[in-house]
Amino acid sequence: MASPLTHALVGATLAAACHFPWKLWVVGVASALLPDLDAAGYWLGVPYGSFWGHRGFTHSIVFAVLASGLFARWISCWTGMTVVRVWTYCVVAMLSHGCVWVWIPCAVVASLLWWFGRRRRPVSSLE
Repeated sequence: MASPLTHALVGATLAAACHFPWKLWVVGVASALLPDLDAAGYWLGVPYGSFWGHRGFTHSIVFAVLASGLFARWISCWTGMTVVRVWTYCVVAMLSHGCVWVWIPCAVVASLLWWFGRRRRPVSSLE
């Protein structure tokens, strides 16, 4: 079941598996939860199935790469790790969020590959 708790656990587990310091655990949890900021669209009138709606662009590979790039330098100064290592970790943690939703067969799933079209489908329908 995908929930904020499970997304946060994935981010923390990635940090634990890589033997990262506690600061990176915090970054991993935040990175895994960041894609759900698009849920604010509910209150702003953005339709659920919209590209900018929940599980749209912020759940894509492109968003993970760009958002991680924006914060990697600052985080690397804070943690003392290389920019590339922090960026890679943040990308993987953010992508974990969308991947959880892709593997759940539901009506509207994450659009990880949004540049191939705006239609979102669970992995089971791609056979």
